[in-house]
Amino acid sequence: MKFTVSRVFSVLLLSTIILSGCNTTSGKNPFNIPALNNIFTQKPAPARNIPASLPAESTVAVPISPVVSLAGPQKVALLLPLSGRANDVGEAMLNAAQLAMSDLGVSQFELMPRDTAGTPEIARAVAEKSITEGAGLILGPLFAEDTKAVAPIAAQKNINVISFSTDVGAVSNNSFVLGFLPQSQIARVLDFSVRSQKPNIAIIAPRDTYGDIAARAFDVVMASRGLTSAAIIRYTGSKPTAADLSGLKGKKIDAVLIAANGPIANIISEQLNAVGLQNATRLGTGLWDQADVAKLPALQGAYYAASSPYARARFEARYKEAYGVTPPRLASLGYDAAALAIVLHKSGRGFGRDALLNPNGFSGVDGIFRFRPDGLNERGLAIMQIQNNTARIEQAAPQNFVK
Repeated sequence: MKFTVSRVFSVLLLSTIILSGCNTTSGKNPFNIPALNNIFTQKPAPARNIPASLPAESTVAVPISPVVSLAGPQKVALLLPLSGRANDVGEAMLNAAQLAMSDLGVSQFELMPRDTAGTPEIARAVAEKSITEGAGLILGPLFAEDTKAVAPIAAQKNINVISFSTDVGAVSNNSFVLGFLPQSQIARVLDFSVRSQKPNIAIIAPRDTYGDIAARAFDVVMASRGLTSAAIIRYTGSKPTAADLSGLKGKKIDAVLIAANGPIANIISEQLNAVGLQNATRLGTGLWDQADVAKLPALQGAYYAASSPYARARFEARYKEAYGVTPPRLASLGYDAAALAIVLHKSGRGFGRDALLNPNGFSGVDGIFRFRPDGLNERGLAIMQIQNNTARIEQAAPQNFVK
C-alpha cells in the first residue's frame, strides 16, 4: 500500500525528538528543527490566521505496511480499544502510530498492537500477555479504568505505562498520562489574562469530574500568582440557572473562565450578558479546540489555550492522504506516543523513569510536552482567539521549557 505525502511535511515538527543536547543515533537533525533557546524571553509572534487549507505541494510515494512488526530486542505494546466502545478512536490512534513508524524508520524495534475492547478485564489480560512476550514499555490504554487495571501488573516488572487518559487518578509511580490536561490549559489562559491587565477572574464550572478538576486548578493557579478569585460558580445540570449567576452581579470581574464545552459555553456567555458582564473577557480550555466552536456567536472575541494548530493541521492532512479520512482529535496522541518510544529506543536511553522524566521534554505533533514526577504532563500551549468565525493564534506556543 502506498500513499502520497507533501514534501513540506517531511521537514516539520512531526516526529518526536528529545529537546536536549542529545540527538538520535545519526547525530543529525533530519527534521530541520530550529535552534531551541530562550523562547520565553522572545516577543510573542504576531497574531496569524490559521490557514483554511494547506498549500499545494508535489508529492512522493511512501510505503507503509498495515502493521509494522520488526524482529528485535526492543518491544513496545500499544493497548487500544480496537473493538467495543471508542473503537473508531482506537483504530485512528493505531493508524497514527503506524505513520510514526514509517516516518522515523526504525530497526530492532517491534510495536505490538493489542485490543483492549475498552474494558479493564481485557486490558489487564492483554497487558499480561504483552509483558510475557517481552514488552519493555506500554503505550495506552485509552481509558482511566483500563490504565488502573494495567499499571499494577506493569509495576511488578518495572515497566512504565504511558496512558492516553486525562484522569489524574490514572497516574502512579510507573504510569504517566499523555492526554490533554485541563490543568496546563487553565494555567496558560489565566496567565494570559493577568498579563493582559485583567486579573479579576471568575470561574464557572459544572458539578462533575471535569468541573472539579478545573475548579481545583483555577484555585491553585490563582493562589500561586497571589490573586484572589473574583467568584467561583458551580452549577448542576446542563447549564447555570439565573440564581446560580446572581452572585456575579455588582462584582468587579475582568474575565470569566468557562470550564465547559463550546455549545454550553456559548449559552453561558449569553447568560453573562444578562447579569451585566458584557465586557468581561471569556476564557476557555482545550474543550473549545474544535472547528465548530469558532462559529458560535457568543464566543466571538473569546480566548482559550490549546496546542498550536499548524503542525497538527499538516499531520491531519497527511493522515487523510494515507487513510482517506480526517482523524479524530486524539489520533495525534498515537503518533506522539509511538514516536517518543522510537526516539528513546534510538537514543539508547531505554524506557526507564529517568528517560521519561527528561526535564527538557519532548516535541511532537501537539507541541512540546514533558512528564512530571507525579505522572502528569506539562505542555507548551498557544493562546487562541475566536474571531470572525475562526480561531487564530494570539500568542505562539513556546518551543522549549526554558524560562
